[in-house]
Amino acid sequence: MTNSQNEQLNGGNMPDMAKTYNEQAENFARFAPQSFTFVHIEKPAWEKLLDVNEETRVLDIGSGSGRMAGYLTTRKIKPENITGIEISQNLVDIAKRQIKGANFICGDARERIPAPDGSFDLVISHMVMEFFDEEGLLCVLLNAHRLLKKGGTLCFITTHPDKMTKRQGITKPGWFETDAPWGGTIQNWYRTKEDFKQALQMTGFNAVMEDLHVPPEAEEADKEAYAHALALDPMRLAVKALKR
Repeated sequence: MTNSQNEQLNGGNMPDMAKTYNEQAENFARFAPQSFTFVHIEKPAWEKLLDVNEETRVLDIGSGSGRMAGYLTTRKIKPENITGIEISQNLVDIAKRQIKGANFICGDARERIPAPDGSFDLVISHMVMEFFDEEGLLCVLLNAHRLLKKGGTLCFITTHPDKMTKRQGITKPGWFETDAPWGGTIQNWYRTKEDFKQALQMTGFNAVMEDLHVPPEAEEADKEAYAHALALDPMRLAVKALKR
């Protein structure tokens, strides 16, 4: 990565995430289900975060190639009870091929999502919240709040701000460019845990947060990936929020 790529982007235009992920869709789809962090950090966290059954109605914000939809079916949720919204049409097409029966919509989660109020028991988002600036995050959280039934739950896992600081030296809110582990580059927005807390409170949620750490036993699976994760630990932040 060049110095210019590693510098935080002050101002400028909103990243075109649809274009980015349309171009990277195939590489992302191959990488996502077997990534070291998903297998050893994120998936075990989801096992603890989610209290679901086959009738749970779920909205997946930033559903990608269907990674989380596929995982939800292993938790016995019926595919027809899963709706995903994804900004990349190419990723939507892949998800539809991979997860039969689920409903995948190509759209922007910052805009009004075409579903009635209170349609879902659970809203999830996996490694997506880092793609929204301050205004965008509030729009997404307000969408989630509207679509959740009373007492419904929002759960998401995102890049930990400490990891952004350790890897890129980022300490102030704003866009920065980083290498994608499946190839190419992506742009993320840096925010603190306190920023997340305030946004959730403003949009009607009571939330708890947990730093996710790489477990020691993961070293046996891939020593190089484990060493990389350990150097940036905690790499992930988990949030569970109840609709007020």
